[in-house]
Amino acid sequence: MKLGNFQIDVFVENASYVDGGMMFGVVPKKIWQKTVKSERDNLVEMDLNIFVIRTGDKNIVVDTGLGDLLTDRQRKMYGCYEPSRMTAGLSDLGLSEDDIDYVIQTHLHLDHVGGAVKDDGSGNVVPRFPNAEYIVQKSEYEAARNPDDRSLAAYDMDKIRPLNSARQLRIIDGNYDLLPGIKLVLTGAHSFGHQGVIIESEGEKLFLFADIMPFSVHLRPAYVASADLFPLETIKIKKKLVPDLAKNGWFLGFDHEIDIKIAKIVDDGNKFVAQKVV
Repeated sequence: MKLGNFQIDVFVENASYVDGGMMFGVVPKKIWQKTVKSERDNLVEMDLNIFVIRTGDKNIVVDTGLGDLLTDRQRKMYGCYEPSRMTAGLSDLGLSEDDIDYVIQTHLHLDHVGGAVKDDGSGNVVPRFPNAEYIVQKSEYEAARNPDDRSLAAYDMDKIRPLNSARQLRIIDGNYDLLPGIKLVLTGAHSFGHQGVIIESEGEKLFLFADIMPFSVHLRPAYVASADLFPLETIKIKKKLVPDLAKNGWFLGFDHEIDIKIAKIVDDGNKFVAQKVV
């Protein structure tokens, strides 16, 4: 889609199957299964959506999916056994991994950072995007280095350490203007250093708030993943942001939604709903 002077595209890096209770927290299955289909063993399918921003002179990737360097345990945990589509997805847009200038990591959970690295063909793990700076919040980097027992399985420093070794990691602390029209906002809530991306051009705005609202059904305040470290903060963010999106006609992207990748939010008089933008 065109957003002012920017070009925004999205493709699916891979698919994953995760526990429904993990995705919807305190909301009972009898309620959430009315809108989200569950597979065997209570698993919910989710896409790993990669957003690509082209400003005209810079190419930016937001998050990197699971990648190809998963252990057997990690593949089982995420229900992901297919190869990464990162290279193919970029190629479909006429880009290669060498063309990417910035990679914004909304946070460092494995399903968002696994594809940041690759095997160079000789068994060495190197940054997938050789010419890019990877942008990470300081508090998130520290959480990944020293995870608590609750977050231990979500992080894997083997997917992060090579970025630092290659001097391609830019660690920021708080809200940050990356480029004109590209602003990073420290949200916390889902993880210690979770950040959102606000893209603005010619009066139009697209919000990429990642796992604050991973599916369109998460527009509802009570729908909060049990993986969120600070669920009340997630609710607070949504109760402020969602009405603003609807009021101003701004766009919202979903990191894990299968059908709706980018939406406009509409108040139907009863609840806020996501209208798909093609």
